[in-house]
Amino acid sequence: MRRALSRPALFVVAVTLLGTFLRYHRLSSLAPEAWFDEVWFALRAREMLAAPHFAVFYRTAWGGGNSLMVYFTALAQWFGFTGISSSRLPSAALGALAAPLAYACFCEMFRRTDFPERVYRWIAALAALIASYLLYWVIVSRVGTEPSLAPAATLFCVWQLYRAERLLQLPPADRKNSPLAALAALTPSSALSFVLVGLVAAIAQYNGPHARFVLPLLGLVALHHVITTPAPRRAPMALGLGLAAVVGLLVIAPLALFFTREPYWLVARAQITGNRGALAQPNLLLENLRLVLAALNIEGSFDPLTNYPGLPMFDAAQSAGFFVGHAWALWRFRRSPVARELLGWEALMIVPSWLTSDPPNFQRMIGVGAPAAALIAVGWVLALQWIARRLPPRPARVGVGLAVLAIAFSPLYQMYVLLVRFPQWPSLPLDYLAVPVKTARELIARADAGERVFVSRNPEDDDVISFEFLFPGTPVGRLDFRQCLPLGDGRAARSNYLVLTRRDRQSVLALYDTYPGARITEYYLWQDSGTLIEVPPLASGPVASHPGRAAFAPGLTFTGHDWSGPAVRAGESLFLTLYWKVEVDLRTDYTSFLHVGTGLGGTPVAAQNDHAPCQGLFLTSRWRAGDLIRDSFAVTIPPDTPPGDYPIVTGWYTYPSLTRLSLLTASDALPDNRAIIGVVTVTR
Repeated sequence: MRRALSRPALFVVAVTLLGTFLRYHRLSSLAPEAWFDEVWFALRAREMLAAPHFAVFYRTAWGGGNSLMVYFTALAQWFGFTGISSSRLPSAALGALAAPLAYACFCEMFRRTDFPERVYRWIAALAALIASYLLYWVIVSRVGTEPSLAPAATLFCVWQLYRAERLLQLPPADRKNSPLAALAALTPSSALSFVLVGLVAAIAQYNGPHARFVLPLLGLVALHHVITTPAPRRAPMALGLGLAAVVGLLVIAPLALFFTREPYWLVARAQITGNRGALAQPNLLLENLRLVLAALNIEGSFDPLTNYPGLPMFDAAQSAGFFVGHAWALWRFRRSPVARELLGWEALMIVPSWLTSDPPNFQRMIGVGAPAAALIAVGWVLALQWIARRLPPRPARVGVGLAVLAIAFSPLYQMYVLLVRFPQWPSLPLDYLAVPVKTARELIARADAGERVFVSRNPEDDDVISFEFLFPGTPVGRLDFRQCLPLGDGRAARSNYLVLTRRDRQSVLALYDTYPGARITEYYLWQDSGTLIEVPPLASGPVASHPGRAAFAPGLTFTGHDWSGPAVRAGESLFLTLYWKVEVDLRTDYTSFLHVGTGLGGTPVAAQNDHAPCQGLFLTSRWRAGDLIRDSFAVTIPPDTPPGDYPIVTGWYTYPSLTRLSLLTASDALPDNRAIIGVVTVTR
């Protein structure tokens, strides 16, 4: 035990393994699948792998999406993790990496305090422990969204900035103001650290609004260091910061160029989430601040995407260290640069939640966790030291033992909350996208089992994101039901229609009128409302107002038509809807045509319309036995068409060979594989 306590680095290895376990254990199932952002990242990553391209920003209806998480998710998919939660893998990895980064960062920071080395290393190790299991950090990094990447980038940059300054070589006293002396002080190791600061800080900007706070934090720390460091160090420090800035500007140039050309997208997300009137309403700002501060130790947040609802950010043991650590920072504020920077770090990271319309939002104040963990660790160590020094030996041993038990209880309690209580939260399936994911998987299973499954797709709306990810490549048919609604007539198995009703309510009524015995179920799909119509097997389809009969190989039967009327004026349009019963599964795309006039025996073809059926939304290669397809035509009669009676002729051909399908039987057949289905009178 004594040997282990002398090696805080080994302790950090253990807590890193703990953090990794908490983030990867049942990663895709502990929180219900899946949140909107992570599915969006998975979709964009799949597109990037299918058609590699360089993207710096994505324009979206919710303020835009940054590209870094897309690249990370694409990497996970490239390694074979192609599921809907693929963005969780890199998110969890960087969340686990935050623990050793916290140790490295805070070792460098507390090196500048008056804590002995053994003490500050244990402070850093305890901060790493807190970072490994802090509940809201764990939950956020288990959900594949961009905020989870910001803490690792921030810790790395602050660590390297402190390290770079420590590695600077002081110039000789007689050359302290010389530019050459400043350059000489910039050792290869310190220069590398400055380069890494600029590189990682710039790359982080491709990750979204949360990572943008890395830059003001680094600016605050750097300015504070330049002001407070001895004069001989200022010139090489400024030179190193300039090097970091140059590297950062080079890396961030494509993104900066994009925002220069389209400045709206730089602030679009903030405008959507921000409280537009907060800055002009001091009372609202004060209330927001109260909510944010209370969420740390008292009231908590009720957003299950970032924490167990109602629990404060820090538990009782953490809160005890939190208050002691902050008392130390305030007491040492004037004398300790580290105390000032930790408090400034915290203050800066609460700003995104403070100024938004729905505080507290732990996801937006994710950066608070790192400096708070450091101050909690300071508070724990100071409390243990006070007990050991101020109490008699025996009570001191008891007090230290109880304090250590309380510290050890904290991760056990939070693991219990994460692994047991959190999955049981009743609204969790609604807060995540469990309903659309579950619905999609169920419909895919029905389609794989031989049932007909159709889900509407309204082009003017953003699609239900889970549907967009899960349905491609499956037998589920997706199309705009308002333009083409595939029906059934005597299908052997159940038919399923899921209508997205935000823009399409008429399809539900049409299906119910056609199949009054159908079962109807309502769904809340987060992005849209849905109505599932389940048509029983062998249900009869609609009958055309004008029945007819014509059979084409390999299995298309014309059963009748509806039309705008038996007469049409020259120069106007004739509207027809043809009913096609599918007798066998089709695997080829055919083109349908409609002629007004036969073109035989000196009779002209007055007008015609050739097209892919159903406005091209539902090609014949997707038609299956039992389908009943209503295909609409609009045929404009030329103004100079002579008055008279004209046969209406239909048929099919393959493209580009233009070979017509064989006409097997028809009530009125033509010798060239066409069927007459009616007669229209053209008038003046």
